[in-house]
Amino acid sequence: MPIKKSKSAKRSVKAKSRVATKKVSRKKVSAGKKARNPKKIEKKPNVDPFGENTLQVGSFDREELEKRVLLQALQVIESRKKFEDEVEQRKQVTEAFDNLSRRNELILSAAGEGIYGIDCEGNTTFINPAAAKMIGYSPQELVGKQQHDVLHHTKPDGSPYPKEECPIYLAFKDGKARHVADEIFWRKDDTRFPVEYISTPIIENGKILGAVVTFNDITERKKAEQALRESKTRVQSILDHAIDGIISINEQGMVESFNPAAERLFGYKSLEVVGQNVTLLMPESFKSKHENGLKNYLETGVKKVIEVDGVEVVGLRKDGTTFPLELGISEMYLGIVRDITERKFLEQKLWSSEQRYRTMSESSPLGIFQIDGDDFYIYVNNRWQEIVGKTLTQSFGVKWWEIIHPGDRDNVFRKWAESEQQGRETQKKPFSITCRILRQGGGIHWGQINCSFLFNDEGRITIGTLEDITKRKKTEIELERSNEELEGFAAIASHDLKEPLRKVIAFGDRLQSILPDLDSQAKNYLDRMRNATERMQLFIDDLLKFSKVSSQTSAFEKVDLNKLVANVLEDLETRISRTKGMVNIVNLPTLEMDPFKTHQLFLNLIGNGLKFHREGVPPVVTLTSFHDGVGNWEIKIEDNGIGFNEKYAERIFKPFERLHGNSAYEGTGMGLAICRKIVSHHDGEITVHSQPGKGTVFTITLPETQRNKRQ
Repeated sequence: MPIKKSKSAKRSVKAKSRVATKKVSRKKVSAGKKARNPKKIEKKPNVDPFGENTLQVGSFDREELEKRVLLQALQVIESRKKFEDEVEQRKQVTEAFDNLSRRNELILSAAGEGIYGIDCEGNTTFINPAAAKMIGYSPQELVGKQQHDVLHHTKPDGSPYPKEECPIYLAFKDGKARHVADEIFWRKDDTRFPVEYISTPIIENGKILGAVVTFNDITERKKAEQALRESKTRVQSILDHAIDGIISINEQGMVESFNPAAERLFGYKSLEVVGQNVTLLMPESFKSKHENGLKNYLETGVKKVIEVDGVEVVGLRKDGTTFPLELGISEMYLGIVRDITERKFLEQKLWSSEQRYRTMSESSPLGIFQIDGDDFYIYVNNRWQEIVGKTLTQSFGVKWWEIIHPGDRDNVFRKWAESEQQGRETQKKPFSITCRILRQGGGIHWGQINCSFLFNDEGRITIGTLEDITKRKKTEIELERSNEELEGFAAIASHDLKEPLRKVIAFGDRLQSILPDLDSQAKNYLDRMRNATERMQLFIDDLLKFSKVSSQTSAFEKVDLNKLVANVLEDLETRISRTKGMVNIVNLPTLEMDPFKTHQLFLNLIGNGLKFHREGVPPVVTLTSFHDGVGNWEIKIEDNGIGFNEKYAERIFKPFERLHGNSAYEGTGMGLAICRKIVSHHDGEITVHSQPGKGTVFTITLPETQRNKRQ
């Protein structure tokens, strides 16, 4: 009958079977090893693999053996499990390390900063793409190379950069990180660029293994910094050279900046004001207004520092004096101030001037008016209203030409347009004309209109005067009629007076011819009679000439005085030859004149210079001219003659006045009277300066144009 084995026995048999199997396996492995390495193997005694002592089969019973085998098997299983766990952990650690390495590589590749590592010898151990791109090398060209020799070998000034001074090397020499904000690295193409870098030592278990360098190309930042510096310099220059004071404050009203112009305005130095409340610069009446304005801004955001209307305020100087200033707020805390003392003074003067002008205008004997660019009256004074017969209200909305007589308008329009155009071009063409004025309610007055055109961005402004010349015009008409009558009388008188004189001369000549044996006394009487009669004829001729100066008028035209004087000299040729005289002409102008009367003027003046010469000294007459810059010419006729005492300067211009007797110099005394009348007819003036024995200078002042005579 078979014996049943206990469960423990079965487990023991199985365990033994497994042990035996393992032994067989071990033998096979050992046999394989011996085959590969046929060395002599020393025999060892049997050792219990499950215990510390050699097993003697016969030492234990079967049950004990099974227990021990089972226990040992469990230990092997537990050891195997631990080993498998350790392998799994190592696998996980390896995978985590690999993931970390890949992430680090991705970070290095993606980083915008340049990053590279060096060992303790200064050799490059790794470099990221950004760093390689910045310095122009490939990573393969740099790894293993001396970092300092490649990109940090020279200082910004071009001098060598010793390794011992390099902050990158110092980091792994003393184990301290270095941050350098402004140095240069060199590229492969030998160009350089500014960098900011950090060199951090790599330390493991207290031992320095090298360093990691992180750097940035700061070229753009440097440009921006330079631009900022230049901008600050410009701003500071503007602040330093600004004409206006510029003051900045903070939220508490404390002054933060105070430019030189502000120093000049207020009398403080910047150091005295910065840090002080800006109310230091304000009189007491403005301080509370400023504080309220600043408080209101902080609460509401409304930018109004001082609660006053407008921008004109009052400043307080260091010496306690106040002055008007204009305040501009660029930002809430930045103020621009300008001393307007002079402007206020000028405004006051302008206001006073306007008041005086208005007072003078209202009391002026001339009508004063102002016309806008649309030809409407915008101001008329009291006298203008009296002349035209319109009130101030009736004058507004009236075109300026509506008061001109229709028969005169064409002429007025033509001259107005001419003057306005020339005024636009030169700003020096006033308008002047005489015309008839229509009065409100009927009636006609004669008026003299004078005005000037002012042009600005807004258009044309016309300011002028209106003079009532009705009485003067009537007088001129009467005078013209009187002159005509005088001319007729002079012509008749000349004829009637000359006829008896001619007979006296004729009969005197006959007496001399039929009475040849007259004694010397009788002949003397006849000669004196004849001379007196001839002088009387000259008097009558000169009187006739004098009367015709105003009555007979030729048309005014441009006269070249050089040519005109040349013609005069032809008339004086005989006298010049007889006296051995000389006449010099120095560049005379061309003027608007009456040619006939101008010829008479220079004939008389040059003739006098030739006539009144010193005995034995040939006469020299010189004509020169000078422009006074305001539209007038001065013409001087200077001689080297006998001269005269200037107390007679006015007397010589009166009709029939002579300073010398008939025996010394011929003439009637009418020549200079005619000259003055001719010059006056041309709106000019004639004066004289002389010294006895040193000659005489006549000065004629004449306008370039005869505007009033050409109307």
